[in-house]
Amino acid sequence: MLAWVAFSTRQQVAFPEVVVVPDIQSFEPQVTAHLRAIIDAVRSSPGEAATHAKLGLAYEANRIWRAAADCYRNVLALDGTDTPARLHLAICLQELDRHDEALAILRQLAVDDPDCMPAVYRLGDVLLDRDDTSQGIKLFARAVELSPQSTEAHAGLGRAAIVVGDLPRAVEHLRRAVELDPAHRMAHYLLGTALRDQGQLDEAQRELRLGLGAWKQLPPDAWTDDLARHAVNLADQVKQARTLMEAGQLSAAEAILKECLKWSPDSVKTMSNLAAIYVRLGSINEAIELLQRAEQLDEADESVLLNLASCSLRKEQTADALGYTNRAVASAPRSSAARFAKYRVLQKMGQAEDALQALGEAVRLDDTNAEWPLLLANHFLMLNNMAAAKSSYELAIRRDPSRVIPYLGVCEASARLGQWQDARSALDAAEAAVPGHPKVAAARGRLQARTKNP
Repeated sequence: MLAWVAFSTRQQVAFPEVVVVPDIQSFEPQVTAHLRAIIDAVRSSPGEAATHAKLGLAYEANRIWRAAADCYRNVLALDGTDTPARLHLAICLQELDRHDEALAILRQLAVDDPDCMPAVYRLGDVLLDRDDTSQGIKLFARAVELSPQSTEAHAGLGRAAIVVGDLPRAVEHLRRAVELDPAHRMAHYLLGTALRDQGQLDEAQRELRLGLGAWKQLPPDAWTDDLARHAVNLADQVKQARTLMEAGQLSAAEAILKECLKWSPDSVKTMSNLAAIYVRLGSINEAIELLQRAEQLDEADESVLLNLASCSLRKEQTADALGYTNRAVASAPRSSAARFAKYRVLQKMGQAEDALQALGEAVRLDDTNAEWPLLLANHFLMLNNMAAAKSSYELAIRRDPSRVIPYLGVCEASARLGQWQDARSALDAAEAAVPGHPKVAAARGRLQARTKNP
């Protein structure tokens, strides 16, 4: 729709109408405020494509797809050659399940701007999902050619190669992807899939474990950074804060969460995450005050209870800590985190048998964690329960065959049981998994000495 805006008494120019959703007030208050500010800016400069693009990004970042698409159409009405606007219009149309329209835009974009790697990649992705494997793999190969240092491009080509059955090519590019970004879960998952199909089961298991929780990661484009800055909804803000926390940027994470609480003062999730920052900063009393507010709002929230347990433990209030972990277990009976927290409290209280039981439950509930079986095995070793220790070390190996310590544990437990061949086999497996590791050579020397004088 076009609105006529007078610039002078002699001239009138048609500009695209500002996109305003009718239910703007129904969004989270910070989202509404953010959108209103940009809408005002667009009204002040309706003839500038950049202002309509900014509004489109604000809508898109907060998943208001139809309005975002309309904004990008406005951009193209003012500048029909704008590549990012065409790309993001296609993205929004995909989210609206208008896949044929999105495909048509991506096809034309690949013709008009063949060096735009994100567009080439997305077109390949769409075609691969539509079983057009021959064109899909060509486009992913082109994406790698355009951006040879792109993790996403190599991962995409690896995925396409798996689909067409070219496993050596898949492994080649997926290895390159994880080399470029060791934290790229989807690349690890795909590499594990390709290795498994090639029969390399031990390495495949390790890669599949590293790929747990993988999600589709797309290559960034010219607007990616701006898009992220417009994601002001509570869920994305908390997610961004947690990412900063994991990176050790506690002050930046704290600032984001404090701002979130201004807009959503009753958000239990925000309070719990902010309290976790206070704990890491050593501000235990501030954390407890915040968590007690959150507990009043939701007395069964697992993260609140576990954070309260952590605070109590730091203050040596072990009885309170145990009470919180018991409540967390009751609230989330399938939660491994609650069981592990209970283990830590019981261990602190000197209740070794109950602690060991809680740790065992945590290990059973989380079938991916490789640290906890190792911890469990060490406890059994100290208790001189060699059979249970050996079993737990073997479980740690199955969950992560790339670490040397569990193999050495199997060797030690087997030796104490008098199972000398099992001990030697554990060291052979360790050498295959971690070639040349000095601890393996040292353990082999000790084992040889022991077999001479058992």
